[in-house]
Amino acid sequence: MQQQWIRWRPWLSAVAGYLLAAGVARGVDLAPLTKMTASSVAAVLTWLAVPVMQADAVLRQPNGFAYEIGTECLGFAPVAALAGLLLADPLLSWRRARVLLAIGAAVLLLLNVLRLISLFWIGVRLPEHFALAHDALWPLLLTAALLTLWNLAPREAGLEPGLAMPKSESSGDYQRPPPPPPPP
Repeated sequence: MQQQWIRWRPWLSAVAGYLLAAGVARGVDLAPLTKMTASSVAAVLTWLAVPVMQADAVLRQPNGFAYEIGTECLGFAPVAALAGLLLADPLLSWRRARVLLAIGAAVLLLLNVLRLISLFWIGVRLPEHFALAHDALWPLLLTAALLTLWNLAPREAGLEPGLAMPKSESSGDYQRPPPPPPPP
């Protein structure tokens, strides 16, 4: 049973982190952060010569397209999921996990800003594809980035994630579990 727990611990922690971040983001007033994010996106869009007007966290194109950057659009949930994966991984030291979390959080937050910029561009140029990009393409890309960042993490002793077992409760050493018995 302990082997199963160690194997699933990073995944369960990632789901718990995601749900916690999604719940916290809904319950906390993050209006200043959403306005700051909207300002950043508007600045990049203006630099790219895409006409945009900003009112609080709402970005509007003069010809009609608009979207609002809500708290769930800030990118906290993927960062929390990465935190859960890295900090619960038994093959990563705490120090290495924290460093990788800082780097991974920066990558995911920058990717989220790119997501917001591209969604506005898609909404202006290809509005019929906005729902597909918002609801399917970008969640898939963010999930792929999250899992890629976790899988690129260098692990202790070259072991693969979820395949290590502690030798004892007091020891920090890890070993591979015994191979399954051959089929009869």
